[in-house]
Amino acid sequence: MKLYETRARCVLCASTDLYEAVPLQPMPIATPNFTVAAPSSDAAFREGVPLGIHQCRACGHLQVTSYGNPELQYRDYIYTTSISLGLAEHFRSYAAEIVTADGRILMTDAKTEPDLFWAIRGGGGNFGVVTRFKFALQPLPEFTGGMMVLPATPETIVAFMDAALAAPESLGGIANVMPAPPMPFLPADVHGKPIIFAMLAFAGPASEADKALAPIRAMKPLADMVKPGPYMSIYPPEDPNYHPTAVSKTMFMDRVSHDDATNMLGFLAESDAPVRVVQLRPLGGAASRVTNDATAYAHRDAPIMANVACFYVGEDDKPRRAKWVADLSQALYQGHDGGYVNFVNEEGPDAVRAAYPDATYKRLQAIKKRYDPANLFRLNQNIVPA
Repeated sequence: MKLYETRARCVLCASTDLYEAVPLQPMPIATPNFTVAAPSSDAAFREGVPLGIHQCRACGHLQVTSYGNPELQYRDYIYTTSISLGLAEHFRSYAAEIVTADGRILMTDAKTEPDLFWAIRGGGGNFGVVTRFKFALQPLPEFTGGMMVLPATPETIVAFMDAALAAPESLGGIANVMPAPPMPFLPADVHGKPIIFAMLAFAGPASEADKALAPIRAMKPLADMVKPGPYMSIYPPEDPNYHPTAVSKTMFMDRVSHDDATNMLGFLAESDAPVRVVQLRPLGGAASRVTNDATAYAHRDAPIMANVACFYVGEDDKPRRAKWVADLSQALYQGHDGGYVNFVNEEGPDAVRAAYPDATYKRLQAIKKRYDPANLFRLNQNIVPA
C-alpha cells in the first residue's frame, strides 16, 4: 500500500460542467508503514490505482473519487469515493486542508479539528473549500469487469441481488432494472423488454473472478462483456452534449423480494417515459465494518441502496414523472427513512434532512454553526446551521 497526497478537483457548487483533472504537487508526509508516492492521479493510475481527483474551476473545491461508482469498487479492496461522502474504509483519508467561510486555512484530521474532519466525510460541501488531501490507497494489479445484460423477471431480479450480496467482497456491482434500449449488441426482439443492465467489477485474478461471477452467468445473460482488463476500460467516453433531465428518489432496502421485483416491473411497464429505471446497488463490505457514527455517512449497515429515476421532457411533463417516482418508491419502502445525500437533487431541505439520522443531522448542524454560521456554503445539499 502506498500513501498518495495530491491536490485536485471537487464539488462545492452545483454545476457538474466545472470539473477537470489537475495534477499537483504532494506535501511531505511522515506516516509509519507507508511511503510517499507520486504527485498526481496520473501516477496513481500508472501503479494500478483507479483514482480520480477533481477540482471545480468556479470555486476551487476538491473532491477525490475513484472513477465510477463506489459499488463497483469491489467491496473489500478499495471502495473509494468522495471524501465528502465518507464511505471509504480501504480508501483511508488521513487529513484534509480546508478553507473555511471566514477565510482560515485549517488542517484537519482525527486529532486536529476532529469535528470538522468528521463532518466533511459525509456532510458534502457545507463546511468549506477542501484544497488538499492526505490519503492511502491500495494498488489494483488485476481487474475483471464490464457490462452484463440479463432478462428481467421477478425471479432473475431476486436471484441477481441475492447472488451479488452473497458474492465475495472482491465483487461489486450495480443492477439497473429497465426497458432495454436499442443497443446494437442486443437482439432486436429484446428492445423495449425488461432487462437487468448490470455493471460488474472484480478485484483480483481472473480465475477467481470467474468463480465469483458464475452464479450470475448461470442466469443466461443476453450479453456478457465482463472480461479482464484495465479498470478504466469499463467506462466508455461520455457524450458532453447529453444532458437529460430526470426526477429521482434514493432509498435504502434490506432485501429485494419477489413482490418488490414484481412491483418494479409493473411500474416500468406502465410508464411511457423515455427512460425509467430502478437502480439497485449491493452495499456491505469494507464500508459496513465502520460504525455508523464514525463519519457523517451513517447508513453503513444498509445492505442495498436503491435509486428510482425517470426522465422527463419539459416542465409540463415533470409532475407526472415525479408522481411515478414517488409511487414506486413508496411501494418499495421497507422502513428505512434515510437516503444517499449525493443523490438528493431538487427535492429541497426536507429531503436533505431525511438523508441523515437525527443524531447525525444535529451534530452536522452544530458543526455548521461553528464553521459557517452565515451559511456561505449553501449551493449544495444544504445543512442549515443550528
